[in-house]
Formats: sequence, structure tokens, C-alpha cells
Amino acid sequence: MANNFSKIFLVLVFVLRGNAVPCQERTDSLSSAVTISSMAPSFSEKEIDSLKRDIVTRGDESSFYDCQLAIWSRSKGDESILYEEFFQYALIMAFVYRFPPACHYVYTILNNYRKARGEDLTDDELRLCIRSLSIGMETGSEECKTLNEQLSQALLRRKP
Repeated sequence: MANNFSKIFLVLVFVLRGNAVPCQERTDSLSSAVTISSMAPSFSEKEIDSLKRDIVTRGDESSFYDCQLAIWSRSKGDESILYEEFFQYALIMAFVYRFPPACHYVYTILNNYRKARGEDLTDDELRLCIRSLSIGMETGSEECKTLNEQLSQALLRRKP
């Protein structure tokens, strides 16, 4: 049950963060994030370290979701904390264990981090996201396929 809650929560987080209404003020989304994060289960640093170890050594999907949830709820909606503390685990799950949601998270985490800083993805970051999404495409993810095509076109438009 807790695992299902974690997965549902993650989907809601990325949908809410990635698809916020443009006219809505950022403070509204941040207060929503704080409200949601206060409902999330809390994890000790020791538990988070154990989840990270399970991600690296076993590619454990449940640990991946729980770790993301723990770090996100602790961050109180700060995209830089999620990027600094969880991005490398998304990379491991995407490139080593070929876990489709992680392939999408590589793009989502990096894109949200850059947006929060008022920046665009660099060409190298776009290439990294395209490679990650390609792995997701190989596993049959239509969402990864669509994003991959969009990012590939964006990268081509940047070329002189």
C-alpha cells in the first residue's frame, strides 16, 4: 500500500510541477507543494541512505520511488535540492537499470531545475535527456518517445 501511495504521489508531483497553469503565481504552487509534502511520510537520514544504497546496488524500483519522495518532501518544493540530491540516482536507474520512469525523471528533474533558475537546457543537457528518453522509448514508453522527438527537434533548431 505504501509503495502504491509513493507512486501515485510522484505522478501527482510531476504533473503538478510540470503542468502548472502559466497564469498561476509561483507562490500558489509552492504552498501546494509544502501542503503535499507535509502529508508525505518522513524518512530518517539513515533510511534515505539505505534507499540510495538499494538504488545503486540493486536498482530497486521501490527504493527509487521512496527516495525521491523523501528528498522531495524534505526539499519543500526546492528544485535545486531534488536536482542536487536525487538526479544522480535517476541517472543510475535510467542508464544502468533501464528503468523507464527514471528515463523520464532525468529530463523532468533537469528541466525543472533549469526553469527554476530561469535558464534553458544546454545542448549537452539536451543530448543527455535525449539519450535517457531513448532508453525509455526502447521499453515502450510513448511519453518518452514524444519528449525525445520534441527535444531532438529543439536541438536541431539550435544548430547554426
